[in-house]
Amino acid sequence: MITKSSAAGCAGFLENNNACRVVAEAADGLAAAQLVEKHRPQILLLDLNMPRLHGLKTLRQVRTTSPQTRVIVLSMHSDEPYVIESLRAGASA
Repeated sequence: MITKSSAAGCAGFLENNNACRVVAEAADGLAAAQLVEKHRPQILLLDLNMPRLHGLKTLRQVRTTSPQTRVIVLSMHSDEPYVIESLRAGASA
């Protein structure tokens, strides 16, 4: 499952190379959390800058509702605090 258009290129690449199958896409954090709960994907590509529910809050919610889903955070932020907070919140990468 992917969130936001910034992840679309990455997910498209993976799907086109038969590395994975995209089961859902979400335009905001709230929709992403709801779709993860519904589909229980193995991997979630998550953008931190999301409307309605910030990526870190989405990440925390996903870790609670679907602990088997691995979350890969994509972000324009390279600041160490964002990386550390994402990992603390349960991101796999």
